Amino acid sequence: MYSNPVTSNASVKRRIDWLGSAFITIGLVPLLIVAEQGREWGWTSQNAWICYIVGALGLIAFVVAEHYAKDDALIPLRLFRSSVFSLTSVTGVLVGVAMFGGIAMIPQYLQIVKGNTPTQSGLLMLPFVLSMMVASLGSGIITSRTGRYKLFPVIGTVLLGAGAVLFATQLHWDTSLVEVDIYMAIFGIGLGLCMQTLTLATQNAVPPRDMGVATSSATFFRSMGGTVGTAVFLSLLFSTVGGKIADAFQAIVPTQAFQTAIHTPSVVQDPSNAMLFAALKGGNDAGGALQDSSFIQKLNPAILAQPFQEGFTNAMHIVFIGAAIVAAVAFILTVFTKEVPLRTQSGIQAQAAEEGGIVLTTDEPVPAAVASATEPFDTNGKHAMNGNGNGNGHTHLAGTLIGTPLTGFVRRPDGSPVHSAALTVIDLNGKQVGRTVSGQDGGYDLAAPANGTYVLIASAGSHQPQASTVVVNGAPVSFDVVLTGTAGLVGVVSALGGAPVVEATVTLADVRGEVVASRSTDGGGSYQFAELVGGEYTLVVSAESFRPAAMPVSIGDTGTTRADVELAGGATLAGIARNNAGDPLSDARVTLVAPDGQVVAATTTGADGQYNFGDLSEGDYTVIASGYPPVAAALRVSAGQEAVHDVRLGYSE
Repeated sequence: MYSNPVTSNASVKRRIDWLGSAFITIGLVPLLIVAEQGREWGWTSQNAWICYIVGALGLIAFVVAEHYAKDDALIPLRLFRSSVFSLTSVTGVLVGVAMFGGIAMIPQYLQIVKGNTPTQSGLLMLPFVLSMMVASLGSGIITSRTGRYKLFPVIGTVLLGAGAVLFATQLHWDTSLVEVDIYMAIFGIGLGLCMQTLTLATQNAVPPRDMGVATSSATFFRSMGGTVGTAVFLSLLFSTVGGKIADAFQAIVPTQAFQTAIHTPSVVQDPSNAMLFAALKGGNDAGGALQDSSFIQKLNPAILAQPFQEGFTNAMHIVFIGAAIVAAVAFILTVFTKEVPLRTQSGIQAQAAEEGGIVLTTDEPVPAAVASATEPFDTNGKHAMNGNGNGNGHTHLAGTLIGTPLTGFVRRPDGSPVHSAALTVIDLNGKQVGRTVSGQDGGYDLAAPANGTYVLIASAGSHQPQASTVVVNGAPVSFDVVLTGTAGLVGVVSALGGAPVVEATVTLADVRGEVVASRSTDGGGSYQFAELVGGEYTLVVSAESFRPAAMPVSIGDTGTTRADVELAGGATLAGIARNNAGDPLSDARVTLVAPDGQVVAATTTGADGQYNFGDLSEGDYTVIASGYPPVAAALRVSAGQEAVHDVRLGYSE
């Protein structure tokens, strides 16, 4: 382990969110109970309403508890400020609904309709499981190589919906197992493309220190969707299956084959057919007979089982239509989910860098640069990896480059070079194998003594240290490092009088005029910039109905600088130019003059006679209108005021 002396969050005492745990249990358990028992109770029964009310109150109390728990919350509410986290969480719920709903429906079909045992139906689900595994693994491999992932849940939700539509429209009681396997494979591929990719997007959307709670939250939301989907879909299935079986009986009873079967003495006397004749005589509910569906496979001849099989399959169609609707909503959410570039560090490394230190583990590294083998360089050097001063302006400590070249540049987020940055390379055992410093252009030259995995550590004064994994396979490796600053800038934007200005745009530009970052103020008018490099900046603040303000800011190399900004309300002046008859005048010249005689603004009225001046300072002005004999009027505008002044032009009679 290599580390810099830092202040770690590990020393901060954390509280267990007992209230949040209790309230989320109170909120979810009643809702899950009514989802499962609603069909028997009645969705508007007294018991159901008690569950609705208790669940709603529990969830409201959970949100309040999480608000006060802040960082110690079971699910910190600040995570939902990220649109990616919010959308992927909702999408995870919908995918869970479709996933577990499908997993619950398909085995039912294989057992009740196709006559398989539970073990056999589980084995027949292998096309579904294998396709889901292959899609999940394939999407992960492609994501690790390309860094792109948004396309997979988009395609996945489309396939998920397509599979549900196929089940809803093409699945019949006599459909071949091969055709059912194809539908299962399409459904499984859709789920496989969504599941891990959504978890990855959730992890990548939050700060490294929140990766654990984000992962557990994603799993929780998907599990909740699965629980709700299973309960609701099964309730929907068994609440409609009775009517569907009855419809199937009405269609098949008049047929000659069925009449022949039920009037055959041996069929009537067969104990295996007793449930069927009880249903035909009204002694049992057709749907209720499916509480124990084993009798269906014993019916003899097989035509007697057809109404049950056909009715059950038709009831499943309604369920898969619901699953298709869920998939369509999930597709819309994935389309609008922003693709945040993937980190090039593992979670442990990213968290260590965020806290100001570097922690290395022997877990499988996340490749940040991978080179394919070509002509290898000399790798006889044992602890060489020191630069040799090859004339490119980079500074090296000692020795010669022996081994596979490792070169690149150290830059800031704005692209400017970081010179004199220290770069250290260690192997996975923590042993240093080379060290150098960057040149004036930020460039560095190192060499790997042998093929393998190394960790490149970059650090510079007033910058956050950075650790990256580099895999060397024989070919030269080019790897650039970006170092962020350790300084920060905070402040409050307020109006004259002290009221906070919400949703004001705060922009920070460097001495070259390049925009470094931009933020919007929160509900208290506050803004914050982090990971800044010390230096001179220009802070610009603008907001609707206020005059923009700019001020120079000097930010130290470390620590947080505070810069509060007070905005003056921008006044506006508008009016209409009319003639003596009261009709609007076009092309009239309207000029606004300050008390010192300086022209502030001038405009020409349009076809409707209107003129408008915006972004005015508070004070006295003179409005001069011409086009006819000119007229002038003095007036005063106040900050934030929308002043109106009409003018009348014409010849005196």
